[in-house]
Amino acid sequence: MSAVHITMQYTFIVILLGACTLSLFAGAQNSITSDSDAVPWSVRLVGGIYESEGRVEVFQDSQWVTICDSLWSIEEATVVCRQLNYSGADLALVAGLFVGGQGAVGLTNMECNGMESNLSTCKYDLVEDTRCGHSRDAGVVCTSQGSLRLANGTVPGEGRVEILGGSGEWGTICDDLWDKIDAGVACRQLGYPDALDALVNRNYPNSQPYFGPGTGTILLDGLSCTSDKRHLRDCSVTKGWGTHDCGHGEDAGMECDTKLTRLVDGDYDDEGRIEVYYGGRWGRICPTEWSVEDAHVACRELGYPLGARNTKLFDGGDGPFLMDDMQCEGNETRLTDCVFPGFANVQNCAEDHTHGAGVICNKPSAVVKLLSGSGSFEGIVEYRIESEPGLICDSDWSDKEADVLCRQLGYQHGSNEKPVSLGPLSGTIYYHDYHCIGTEDQIGDCTFTVVPRADRCDPDHIAQVVCGPPIDFDLRMTGNRFSEQGRLEVFLKGEWGYVAAGYFSRDSQDTACRHLGFAGALYDIYDDFEFARSSRPILIDNIMCSDSDMKINDCYRLELSGPNSTRQQSDEVSVLCFPYGKKELCDVYTLTT
Repeated sequence: MSAVHITMQYTFIVILLGACTLSLFAGAQNSITSDSDAVPWSVRLVGGIYESEGRVEVFQDSQWVTICDSLWSIEEATVVCRQLNYSGADLALVAGLFVGGQGAVGLTNMECNGMESNLSTCKYDLVEDTRCGHSRDAGVVCTSQGSLRLANGTVPGEGRVEILGGSGEWGTICDDLWDKIDAGVACRQLGYPDALDALVNRNYPNSQPYFGPGTGTILLDGLSCTSDKRHLRDCSVTKGWGTHDCGHGEDAGMECDTKLTRLVDGDYDDEGRIEVYYGGRWGRICPTEWSVEDAHVACRELGYPLGARNTKLFDGGDGPFLMDDMQCEGNETRLTDCVFPGFANVQNCAEDHTHGAGVICNKPSAVVKLLSGSGSFEGIVEYRIESEPGLICDSDWSDKEADVLCRQLGYQHGSNEKPVSLGPLSGTIYYHDYHCIGTEDQIGDCTFTVVPRADRCDPDHIAQVVCGPPIDFDLRMTGNRFSEQGRLEVFLKGEWGYVAAGYFSRDSQDTACRHLGFAGALYDIYDDFEFARSSRPILIDNIMCSDSDMKINDCYRLELSGPNSTRQQSDEVSVLCFPYGKKELCDVYTLTT
């Protein structure tokens, strides 16, 4: 990707210190449906930590064979588990999750209704080629001691965590030491990708647990898991099974991530390879016949109501192919609502296929970004065409174009102003002469002509805007004459106020600067600068961000100030940001994208 270099025209020296609609046609020509006189098969589970889980192996024709994961689902897993005298199945697992299968892969395309007494009475195909290897062995986790369920939640994936005891009783888990890592293990055990939150009753005994108190025995107390564990009962505990010093007012709860699609390996958060979660694994979609109608559905499922701007192929990804031959009409809500041959029934992509189906979703606010202003509502316009960002060189850029672009970012209006002084430019520059009416929804809806490229763009012709009025979680820096540094203010509920934090980490500094349109923060030196302040209130009490957050309202902890806030002026945070490029110790900054 080429870079855009902008020389900032100010002098400032710093010192750096430091159940879907399926078309189940695969294998239909050679499928076998056993009658009631069929000889029952013996089954066994191999490769699991516990005897209640593992790779499914069937004794057929005098040998143990494995089952290919094509069409493998909870119905087939339920038949296996009941055949082994368990009450049911917790999970159907695919893609060789229990490694080490040997011998033949004998069966594929198993189709049970879940009520059969033996797998031999289900519909299935014999494996007649090497297309399905042991990397696609089917597995199960049967309901047994340590199985989990969620109680008293209002939507799937949330509730009080209940665990099955050895004598068949359901009990609860004490929230002592209960955290998001523990909840992540529990959510994955239940078939979700991860946890969103671990819920504890911090005000016990003066309040009730979020999902109410349970009944029965408290079976686990003092859990301490690591993220590689597959079951809560694999985790260390401070007390033995059934031993505790808690009451049901301390029952642990959690919220699981129920999103079963994600974007991976894109340069921006609105694009990437589509991966789906099924059978305990993230996997890819075979790109054969992948269409913009399929992409529209994927993007809406991912939270982009306008659908897709385009399809795109992405290299890489080590997960299995889990979906193929998608036939979406484009108006479905989820990919699983579309016609497709069934999970893991992949005919068009071999395991070593290097491309996966991808999308560029239509998120208007992600197509443009404002760089290097003193607030997140103003600055240089960075415009992205597909995955290539650049600056707009338009000698006729006017209030009409600025107004459309600002509304694209969520503001009511905009104006053609120049809040940033620019020096010489280089890199990706779009020489576009826009002709907006002013009523368009996005700048991409405006007509434009491509202007013949000049040797260089006059910096005065680079598009800049000032948007307004401010919207919630807008940021600005105050107390200094330089636009890249100052005390941090946030706009919330109609007023500007300060951001406070007991500890303002590097990740949080970087996030604040990115939110403001800069590349990141200069660490460890802003405390040496004094920025003037006003008498505005503190509006945010605490903020903790990860290294991937782009805006402060993306951060995993953002505590808004209430009437009982104890934050002081000394807790107010400041930032010193650097533009896109190297942290050069000189009196000129270079901005690159």
